[in-house]
Amino acid sequence: KVEADNTAPGNYQIIAGCFRYKENALNLITRMKTHNINASIIGTNPQGLFMVGYGKFVTKEEANLSLNDFRKAFVSDAWVFEKSKI
Repeated sequence: KVEADNTAPGNYQIIAGCFRYKENALNLITRMKTHNINASIIGTNPQGLFMVGYGKFVTKEEANLSLNDFRKAFVSDAWVFEKSKI
């Protein structure tokens, strides 16, 4: 079961995808919400792509534990992102 708290403190998030067009990012968020995954656009990366993020974690280790379940359940190429790196 994939669960994370998007309101929790923490600099680590799982990134489900990055998109040039906001509409594509919103489409992924809608699909994730149908699976009870609370995702959102967390910002843009240096290339200007919209980043779809899920969860907030205090440590990278916590994020990696959730990442493995998330990859199996939804996005196989998701990764952990340190928010302070934007």
